[in-house]
Order: sequence, then C-alpha cells, then structure tokens
Amino acid sequence: KGIWKEIEIPFVRGWNNKNHRAWFKRNFYIPKDMKGQQIKIRFGAVAFHCDVYVNDIKAGEHLEGYTPFEVDITKAVNFEQENEILVGITDWVSGLCKEIEKLPESPQGLPPDSMLLTFPFGGPPQGIWQDVYLKTYPDVCVSDVFVKTSVREKNIKTMVNIKNTTDKALAAINIRNEIYDEKQQKILSLPLQ
Repeated sequence: KGIWKEIEIPFVRGWNNKNHRAWFKRNFYIPKDMKGQQIKIRFGAVAFHCDVYVNDIKAGEHLEGYTPFEVDITKAVNFEQENEILVGITDWVSGLCKEIEKLPESPQGLPPDSMLLTFPFGGPPQGIWQDVYLKTYPDVCVSDVFVKTSVREKNIKTMVNIKNTTDKALAAINIRNEIYDEKQQKILSLPLQ
C-alpha cells in the first residue's frame, strides 16, 4: 500500500520510474444548481493511460498522452456533498500489450505485439501534466465545431454538431456563425446552409 502525498497539478514527472502506475485523488463539491446539466471532467493531457473513478464508479478511461479528453461524470456525482475522484495512471509502459519482466533498453527490444507511444526529447511526460477542469453543459449543446478555410476559393465553411442528451425531439434551434477579432469585435457573420 502506498502513502498519499499532496502534489500540485499539473506536473510532468511525478513518481519513481520503477513504479509505472500511480493513483491521484481529490475531493470536490457540486452545488445543487448544477442538477439537470451534464457534468464532465476535462483533462488537458494525461500520460499515458488513465482510469477515472468518481465515488467508486468507473466513469471512463483514456489512452494517449498528448490530447485533451473529457469524462462524463453526471451519473456518478452527488449534489451538495463531497465527491471523490480517483485517477489511476500508467506511464508509457501502458503501450505494452503484455507484461514483460524487464524493460528493454530501446524500442527495438519490445515484444512484437506492443505499440510505441511517442514522446519528446527529455523523456516522456508522466501523470496529469496539463490542467484539469470541471465543466457543465446543458442537455442540448454544441458538441463540436469544424472550420474549413480556403484561400484559393476565398471562403470559410463551418460544420457545427449539436448534441441532444434527452430523448425529446427539438422543434427548432438557433445557430449563429460569427467571427470575432482579438478585441472581441464581430467582424463577420457566416450564413447557414
């Protein structure tokens, strides 16, 4: 059994390389005015594989150390009381498909059924190495926006995905495609097609 130590998140390397797995926990509070919304934890990046538990319920997992991801914790949280999040992280050896007794000196020595996880010079990041946020979304919200530009054709196209987490059909939805400059001044409205 390990000992809990207080650390600051985010961090790049946080535990001894001999131990390729570590657990992180934190308590948090959800006010009652968030009821009826989707509640998600957004991780900026976790290296490399993580399992996320909220109040002893597995809420999600992720394998890949450099991209942001979200875990929906709506069904696991308790309102107006303490909640506990546990994040179990395995470092770069999580890319190995089977246990090996001794890690090789170079990737060429890895078993043939392994995958390689890339990392920058100076060694791989380890743990929760980007910011973490608690986010809420209404039942109907924008889930993704894709902007495609073409200088040659002199146009901008957007694709907006709307997510409805209810079982009710929506009669109508209003979407505005607008572009703002760095001073938050609207400079262009894009027509919907």
